[in-house]
Amino acid sequence: MKRLFGTDGIRGTAGVFPLDDATIARLGEALVPLLTSGTDHPRVLIGRDTRESGPAIESALARGIDAAGGRVHRGGVLTTPAVAGLTRDLGYDVGVVISASHNPYGDNGIKLFSREGYKLPDSMEASIEARILDGAGEGAPNAPSGQTPRRTNRKPDADPESPRSDLHDRYIATLLAAIPCGTSFSGRRVVLDCANGAASSLGPELFRRAGAEVLALNHTPDGKNINEGCGALHPQRLAQIVLERQAQLGLAFDGDADRCL
Repeated sequence: MKRLFGTDGIRGTAGVFPLDDATIARLGEALVPLLTSGTDHPRVLIGRDTRESGPAIESALARGIDAAGGRVHRGGVLTTPAVAGLTRDLGYDVGVVISASHNPYGDNGIKLFSREGYKLPDSMEASIEARILDGAGEGAPNAPSGQTPRRTNRKPDADPESPRSDLHDRYIATLLAAIPCGTSFSGRRVVLDCANGAASSLGPELFRRAGAEVLALNHTPDGKNINEGCGALHPQRLAQIVLERQAQLGLAFDGDADRCL
């Protein structure tokens, strides 16, 4: 039975076990030895939503990954699908999303994606749990044979690399390229409820660059207003504005934009 991971990663109240600094850092340390890329310094992409607790969780996780020999690339605020897609497309060994999806701002969570862009298998999650909770190392269940935690002589750093600003643009370019040739949103009015979450910048920019006239709602996150009476859980106001403004389309995202109505 899982002890830390639920159906969608690790989730709980920010600052409280298992989302306290010490446990998060141990998660980073436990993750690195299980990455079987054949490199001494596996590359980890971290993205997060707009919750005020996100940067602190990101820093604790980065400390653990760095201590175990991994290399952290911070993407800043990115949607969950962006992290999954970029992990696959850019060859990261694992992708991490810091988000509690549609939950209130006081909650947070950690989701892990394989290099193929899919959630980690249950067996690997069990191995990570064993390393964190039981101190299991080489003998952890389902761990790669003969592997021990990698260590590095580099000084652990809470902020090992500045955010990669290019990742946002790269993901938007990927989405735009998926639109069939000759198709345009020109002349279309679109209303977006961004839930004050991870899609607050990406969503409006994407549809404007696709040619649409965009009316953006709830796209000014302050760390606490994510999902607050808005977004995919509260589409009523969006529906009303679509009618009032005679828009062709209204979309409501949740906090990490892996859900859309």
